[in-house]
Amino acid sequence: MLSFVVFFSLTYISASSYAQYLTGPVASGLGGAGRAAVDEGELILLNPAAVVHATAFSSAIFYEDGYLDKNTHDRATGVNLVDNSEGLFISGGYTYINRRRTFDQIATREENYHQVSLGKFVAKHFSVGAAITYLDSNIIGGRSFDQLDYSLAVHYNPDPDTGFGLVVYNLAAHNKNIQAEILNRNVISLGVHYMYMPQFRFRFDLSKQTEENPDKKFRYQMGLESHVSKFLTTRIGYDSNNLADRRAYTLGLCFDGPRLKADYFYSKNIDYNGGAMHGVDLRLPFW
Repeated sequence: MLSFVVFFSLTYISASSYAQYLTGPVASGLGGAGRAAVDEGELILLNPAAVVHATAFSSAIFYEDGYLDKNTHDRATGVNLVDNSEGLFISGGYTYINRRRTFDQIATREENYHQVSLGKFVAKHFSVGAAITYLDSNIIGGRSFDQLDYSLAVHYNPDPDTGFGLVVYNLAAHNKNIQAEILNRNVISLGVHYMYMPQFRFRFDLSKQTEENPDKKFRYQMGLESHVSKFLTTRIGYDSNNLADRRAYTLGLCFDGPRLKADYFYSKNIDYNGGAMHGVDLRLPFW
């Protein structure tokens, strides 16, 4: 099946450092959680080992624009391709993102991001994956910085109702001369996904930044999905980033039609009155 996905999304991304570079629209309606999930279109962004659960071939283009905090503006456009065709030795995907970030009292950055994601089943229901990333950050009127990095992941799906994911982001040695706002940081994330009856799905992610985190603060992301009818799903979530001292609640809707599929989410930064974000995606399978 070839699916074409258009994302018009305003997603929550940590302004202090990077773990995964982008959170997709489905996870954004569920507090950003999804390391154990297998949602089409964004699975390689959160856990590269989950690429083995993708459709045979899919592509996506996306756009996002919004304010993460006061005077912190983020806008990005990008494309990804996923190939999980039958007979492949390793499933894979590629993501490219062009991004412009404006910070409070810090120069604007133009960024180009590339990610190659690879995944393979190594046992029944158990897959491993890796992502190689390259980030080119250009400070307007100033220097540019390059960051080549990699992440490792596992995904375990013992039955259709349960999933577990573990991702270790940004394992390469990092240049400490790069400004903190754009510096990759090593982060460990553990995710759980559980479906209770056909109507309810719950997901929970726990993450910890291992660098420059002396108080060992965690990030908690969780969400609940409810299938209210054959074609309609509602979502609610919560994101607590203790290291960045930022909390947000999220809401989402999904229309899962026989051909057209669409997701909408709303994310509100509790600690910033102007920090609300919205997003919608459209998925149109061709065959």
